Amino acid sequence: MSFEEYWIGKGVDYKELWENYEEGRGYLDKYRSMEVHLLQLSFQQYAPDLPLFNLEAIFKTSKGIFHDLKKSYLSPADYDRAGPMFIYDISRGSEKWRFLGELKPLLLFGIAVWTQIRKGTEQYKAERIALIDGLLKRFPNADLKDIMKYVNSLPGREQEVALEKLYGQNLRSVEISKVPFTGNISQSEKELVSFKDVISTKDKKGT
Repeated sequence: MSFEEYWIGKGVDYKELWENYEEGRGYLDKYRSMEVHLLQLSFQQYAPDLPLFNLEAIFKTSKGIFHDLKKSYLSPADYDRAGPMFIYDISRGSEKWRFLGELKPLLLFGIAVWTQIRKGTEQYKAERIALIDGLLKRFPNADLKDIMKYVNSLPGREQEVALEKLYGQNLRSVEISKVPFTGNISQSEKELVSFKDVISTKDKKGT
């Protein structure tokens, strides 16, 4: 995407754009076959008089990192079976971006984003242990060995820079629904598990 295409829409290839959409209708069927959870990223409130200048940057970065994590840390068979991450909605005023995807890659993505929020703090290493332990207990039916492989490794530099850019947009929290999303957004909101609360609960109970 060129600079001018991003900012003013100059040079958009409408034919390619709509062909990509229409040829990708299989992904609609793919979505219907997936068991998805809701992931919510919350950013600090933006100035209400301004548009979302960073919409495409956040959206493309999120989808790209989600894919790269699947490619790097899932087995080839799991990667082939896994679906993409879909955007559900964006809420102005709260700056909540809500995505839908399968549990394991969503958790991988959530942990990668959370790392940027807490990285560099004195409590980070202890919090990371508490977070992983808490997620393993909250999602006992998920196969999370791939998550441990990610936690014990380092992302590529390009990935790291992209995550830093995402965090730089005043990203504040990461939450994921405890049960699969069935279309009732109000219910899913009530079932969101905050990564911050996972750590806090662990701290209160002790290690």
